[in-house]
Amino acid sequence: MLIEFIILSFTSIILFFLARGGRGLNYFLGLSRSHWISVHEIIGIIFIITVTVHIILHWKYFYFKIKRSKK
Repeated sequence: MLIEFIILSFTSIILFFLARGGRGLNYFLGLSRSHWISVHEIIGIIFIITVTVHIILHWKYFYFKIKRSKK
């Protein structure tokens, strides 16, 4: 999950500079803005799936932490 988060952060920064209303970069590292958007979206979907699987696999831990905090 950490690597996915780092990639998402990196692509977010790149898209911030590519999306400057025509004044920004047109290409970065050989990829156009539309390619960077695709990479960002794919990694974002993978990140969401990974977090969901992580929560499902560790559901007992979350359940008992929530139950304990209500006492």
